[in-house]
Amino acid sequence: MPMQLTGGSPQPRYIANGIPGSSAQLGTTNWPGPAPQPAPHRLLNLPTGTHRPGASVFFQGLVRDDRAPGNRPYSVTNGVWLVIGP
Repeated sequence: MPMQLTGGSPQPRYIANGIPGSSAQLGTTNWPGPAPQPAPHRLLNLPTGTHRPGASVFFQGLVRDDRAPGNRPYSVTNGVWLVIGP
């Protein structure tokens, strides 16, 4: 999944950026819930579910990493594709 940092498509529908001062590189938060905080942070809590069987979402994190390879001080986490069953 491409992200604001690298360009390309598709771009994420929502960005939950909790890294202070990084909006220019990582995107401005447009998450529809509470504002994200620096890690660790619970981004989503749905105790009664989504009521949308078959819906799918993809989560991937980006962490500040001053020893990351390349010219940007960030590393990506493993992505998780969640498909909601009945």
